[in-house]
Amino acid sequence: MCCLVTSQHITFTIVNNCSDQSIWPALTGNTSLIGSPNPLTSSSPLFPKQSIQTFPIPLPWSGRIWARQFCASDGTNCLIGDCSESTCWGYSSQNTSLFEITASDLQVVYDVSLVDGFTMGITSIPTSKICETISCQVPPYLGFRESGKPLCPESNMRSFQKHGNLSQAYACLSDCSLYGLEQYCCFDDFETPGACEPSSQWFKVACPDAYSFAFDDSVLRHCELTDFTIVFGCPA
Repeated sequence: MCCLVTSQHITFTIVNNCSDQSIWPALTGNTSLIGSPNPLTSSSPLFPKQSIQTFPIPLPWSGRIWARQFCASDGTNCLIGDCSESTCWGYSSQNTSLFEITASDLQVVYDVSLVDGFTMGITSIPTSKICETISCQVPPYLGFRESGKPLCPESNMRSFQKHGNLSQAYACLSDCSLYGLEQYCCFDDFETPGACEPSSQWFKVACPDAYSFAFDDSVLRHCELTDFTIVFGCPA
């Protein structure tokens, strides 16, 4: 029990593990705390191998953390993960890999989510040794440039022109993000667990421990209250 958070707060350390790419960390959460200061201490880019620690976030809190990629210097106009603001506190984004968490005074429930799509590898490392690390990493370019079948079907692959050069950044959209249909997004006639089934099976092949559709609750992790280190890794 040495690593249990003793105050009524939770703190995140965000790490950019990419070798040659800056990211702009983004964090948002439940609306009851939106009026409070942004827990991120800076809206500046996080350069390769750098890290940043959030201010302690009061509990209870539910939120998500993601990495914006290929942005203007102030964190706006991002090709991936854009939220239309230089800071995403109080805003959201679409079609990105996410770390999601609900934290109370006694416990945390957390996951790595690919419900919208895959954009970056994520590893979530709890400070408490009794809590489980979750990692979702895939081959460079989602296997698209390797021999054999890529992890992401070509119909779901999206490439973006990087700022400043002619190479491409790759992302893989889920069927829900790509088509927006009820059978993929689990709404209307498909809003119950028995009616809605996973459609993006390649996500499960790449990251079996990730949350891949609306009722994928078996992959949720439950543990005592603890701080986290969130490590983002580049697939390309």
